[in-house]
Amino acid sequence: MFCYQCEQTAKGTGCTVQGVCGKMPEIAALQDLLLYSLMGLSQVAVEGRKVGVSDNDVNVFTVKAAFSTLTNVDFDPDRFMDLIRESITLREKLKTQVGSAGGEVNWSEGPATFEPETSLDGLVKQGEQVGIKTYPGDNPDILSLKHTVLYGIKGVSAYSDHALVLGQEDFADCLENRGMTTTLDEMTSGLGDESLDGFTISKAEEDTLSQPAGIQ
Repeated sequence: MFCYQCEQTAKGTGCTVQGVCGKMPEIAALQDLLLYSLMGLSQVAVEGRKVGVSDNDVNVFTVKAAFSTLTNVDFDPDRFMDLIRESITLREKLKTQVGSAGGEVNWSEGPATFEPETSLDGLVKQGEQVGIKTYPGDNPDILSLKHTVLYGIKGVSAYSDHALVLGQEDFADCLENRGMTTTLDEMTSGLGDESLDGFTISKAEEDTLSQPAGIQ
């Protein structure tokens, strides 16, 4: 496991054996896998908005599921297994809606095609392949930007979930969905060979930084 999303993280660098918060490695892997599945769901949701398709169940679920990966929220493995499976069910339902509206739904690989294992052990093994340490590329600045977006989305989702409890919502432009896809590819799209605060990134490097290594 590797987690450094809170200020209490071990040695100030990251928890790798067990979370200071009490989170065990299997939970960390399930949370990573849930985020990976949300990236796939968000890819479809973003495509849907391009053709006028927005599913409120997807919006609410994205907020709830991202919030569940925060520190000390809930460490029940069965809950994460259910959330991972629900994300796939919603993703495939949304693909049908988006495809019917003329949107792009044909991904050849990546989180939009991810299929979860049926057992807890199988899901944990899949999660170990898609944690934040698996993003390809050696450029720490781009990786830190992606991690910042990811953790920011978790925080936004927490507030959005609280707002939903109070009967307030605004998903006109669901930031959570866009943020999840940003961690996949939008952070580097269009950079080409332009300078980014002191360093340059080529188009070839951009391609290697586009998304987690994925599940083999």
